Amino acid sequence: MNEIKSSSVIRPLFEIVAWLLPVSIFISIYVITYENPVGVVPAHLFLVGAIWLGSIGVRALLVRNFEARWFSSYAAAFLVIVPWFALMVWYASALVGLSSWGRVATWPMIKTYVGQSYYLVESLGYSPWLLGLPIFLVLLAVGGVGRSRFLKPDWTIALFHLAAPRSATLLAVLLAIFPVILFVMIDQAEVLHEAEPIELSFYPRLGVKREGNAYAVPASVKQDEKNARDSYSPAKEHKRRNVILIVGDALRADHMGVYGYSRNNTPHLSSLATSQRGEVVRQVRSVCAESMCGYTALASSRPVQLAPQNPFTLHEALRRNGYKVHMIMSGDHTNFYGLREMYGDVDSYFDGSGQPIRWGGKGQTFLRYVNDDQLVIDKVAELPDSSDSESVMLQIVLMSSHGLGPRHERNLMYKPSLNYYSFWGKTVPRLDTSARQAVYNFYDNGVFQLDGYIGEILKQLRHKGYLNDALVVITGDHGELLGEFDSYSHGIGVREPVLNIPLIFSRFGYDAEKFPPRKLVSQIDIAPTILTELGLPVPSTWQGVPLQTLVEGRSVYFQQAAEAGIYVVDGSAELLKYWHDFGNGQDFLFDIASDAGEQRNLTAGYDKAKLASWRLQVAHGGLQVGKDESIDILMPLFDERSDSRGPVDH
Repeated sequence: MNEIKSSSVIRPLFEIVAWLLPVSIFISIYVITYENPVGVVPAHLFLVGAIWLGSIGVRALLVRNFEARWFSSYAAAFLVIVPWFALMVWYASALVGLSSWGRVATWPMIKTYVGQSYYLVESLGYSPWLLGLPIFLVLLAVGGVGRSRFLKPDWTIALFHLAAPRSATLLAVLLAIFPVILFVMIDQAEVLHEAEPIELSFYPRLGVKREGNAYAVPASVKQDEKNARDSYSPAKEHKRRNVILIVGDALRADHMGVYGYSRNNTPHLSSLATSQRGEVVRQVRSVCAESMCGYTALASSRPVQLAPQNPFTLHEALRRNGYKVHMIMSGDHTNFYGLREMYGDVDSYFDGSGQPIRWGGKGQTFLRYVNDDQLVIDKVAELPDSSDSESVMLQIVLMSSHGLGPRHERNLMYKPSLNYYSFWGKTVPRLDTSARQAVYNFYDNGVFQLDGYIGEILKQLRHKGYLNDALVVITGDHGELLGEFDSYSHGIGVREPVLNIPLIFSRFGYDAEKFPPRKLVSQIDIAPTILTELGLPVPSTWQGVPLQTLVEGRSVYFQQAAEAGIYVVDGSAELLKYWHDFGNGQDFLFDIASDAGEQRNLTAGYDKAKLASWRLQVAHGGLQVGKDESIDILMPLFDERSDSRGPVDH
């Protein structure tokens, strides 16, 4: 009895500390580093506590019914270790999601990559043998704890000594089913907190954020979108040519031979560009530094702050005009923070998460890695021949230029190669020259592979008749950092490498006038350019300007999380880029035409009234990501502009 009393105090205290310490560390990072509301702390502690209590209830029932059996101590050890270990694994995945995309990884995404963990580890340059290490450690811990005296007797036995057996059993059952009931309630409706990370992971539909940027437009924008849908009238007559839209994920223009890069890593694209009907558009910028808002802008011609949850997309406009829309993509768009829903209704949809099981030799089955672009080649090969009576849009997404896209041995043109995703972080101290070159080699190999896949795709489409009369558009969703400002990957900051994307048009079977020159092109201009090329009406809510239209001066909005800004083009030789960091309150201004590396911040000697005007234009960027201090920014701006130029006119 004394032993039971001792265990009933010391061992539960040990378990409380073992759970509370990592929970406290994670929730502190979640609130402080990733700027989530403090109110999420009690909600998260409550949910984790429910999981722990549930494991205690199951243990108590096990001890009560199988105390004398030899396996009971091992089963109890399993129930002590595995729930805790599972939470630690989830914390690791959540931190990877937060550092990569600005929010926790969702359960559907976790399932996809756990199922393909072999390929994931291999693509990062690690030995697949590492996958067995966590399992080995869990089994070792279960065996060690099960054999030790740590659980002999298990302190949960105290439950049966503090109450009658029937009452103790009822208590254990209630504890065991408590987390189950709680998760069912969460599934039905949000019951804890809108930012609680476990809720957002397992029930991502409850969240209000998609990646690092929030989508919380006013009701008027939603109503305008509905009006645009209701009033849109398809063209009565137009040239029904096919549209082939190819998007390279994390494709950066200045690391492509077709854009003058020192390495000839885009021979197929260079050939397209120099053909009579090819056209390379320069100075193209994405609206953000991550996929969700990049693909949304590409599809719906809207910057971040004006993107509704259910946009009127290019896909929808083409379908309204009689097109069949087919999507063939590597990567997992289905489970990526609502990306699949953004595309809306299409005639066929395929991405890496939905690949069929393929049959190999001797009855073996295999799956390709979800990010392997060979999936796209296989799917394009299955397309039927083109029909003269049917016009189609094909949207193709390739992952070869992304850090998670595997590089195949035949495409390793540049060696040695280092996958910067293996750093497990986006900010890394300055690498030496050889390591930096290996990072360049890795990325450039990906661009070379992507170029080869584009060549193969166009070859297959030509053979099937899709290019007899077609517009081919090749672009990126965002760029990529390769060590500039000690940063890697994307989804971080608004520097030029993550915003400067390619845009190439190629016309097959018809001629068209070249686009008039521009100093700046936005990602939101692509969709209206495609419709204008086809002679189709452009939805009234789209913000982009077709490239067929000459534009002298304009401002273009961009944003990544707490950094929001505009490019400004006027009649001078300048291409000004201004942004405000709502995290630290700093202003940045660069003349990109003469300082593409963004080394000279011009704000110190610049016109304060002009800076105030720009800051006011992007102030909603702070509100968009939940920055309350943006309200404080607005008030002095009103005072400042009122004093210097009269009432605010924006």
